[in-house]
Amino acid sequence: GRVAEGVCYRLFSRRKWQKGMLSHQEPEIRRTGLDYLILQLKLFPLPSVRNDKGAKDLTAEEALSLAIQPPPTESILSSVEFLRKIEALERGETENLTPLGRHLAKLPVGNVQVGKMVLLSAILGC
Repeated sequence: GRVAEGVCYRLFSRRKWQKGMLSHQEPEIRRTGLDYLILQLKLFPLPSVRNDKGAKDLTAEEALSLAIQPPPTESILSSVEFLRKIEALERGETENLTPLGRHLAKLPVGNVQVGKMVLLSAILGC
């Protein structure tokens, strides 16, 4: 950001600025896909919570609900379901990473589908 006085040039009309622009942008965690973020969360150990049945690992929903401005629950659940569908997370109640999910989480590719394509093409020698 700016730290000194200066001139600001906007590439849109004054009317658009006054009528259509938001005073601040929606947080990125609420407007982007959560697939890669959930893989990253699962790659690193999450704290456990204790209840009357003992300790259990936090789910993606529980971990992301701790964010300052958490994403919608529906987005989290659909991302978890998508990750299970592409076999990056185990099926069932646990959300453990599969070997594929572990490799996808380590790739510096923000799109999980592209990451899976890159891994499979390397395995198949394409």
